[in-house]
Amino acid sequence: MNTISAKLTQIKINGENPRSITNDKLNKLVNSILVFPKMLSIRPIVVDDKMVALGGNMRLNALKIIVKMSPEELGTRLATIPDYLKKSVGERENIARES
Repeated sequence: MNTISAKLTQIKINGENPRSITNDKLNKLVNSILVFPKMLSIRPIVVDDKMVALGGNMRLNALKIIVKMSPEELGTRLATIPDYLKKSVGERENIARES
């Protein structure tokens, strides 16, 4: 298996994915990615040769929400996430750089 970096716009949602996600769980996933962005490199989105997501459709949906957020929206959102607020100043700065 090869690992490549791709733009989100290149990856297509798998319309045949049997899983669905509630808005509440999608918001929790968005928060989780914001607080622990390194998880995306640990569990990358898996695609086929046509760039259709085979694994990670929900993460892809969450990422599409995140990239539409302005810096102000990101800051406001992070300020409401308990796991983010528990982090040290240095950890918060690292998260801000990765977002």
